[in-house]
Amino acid sequence: MLCLALGFFKPFGMVIAILVYLFGLFAGCFVGVFDAQWSLSV
Repeated sequence: MLCLALGFFKPFGMVIAILVYLFGLFAGCFVGVFDAQWSLSV
């Protein structure tokens, strides 16, 4: 039963991990660009 549950949730876990990774990548780029513009304006 536990194996079945893990097998069922595994694809969702992979999708969530990919979404979190992409979100972190996007957030990192956004913060980097924002920080660069802010330091340039100051």
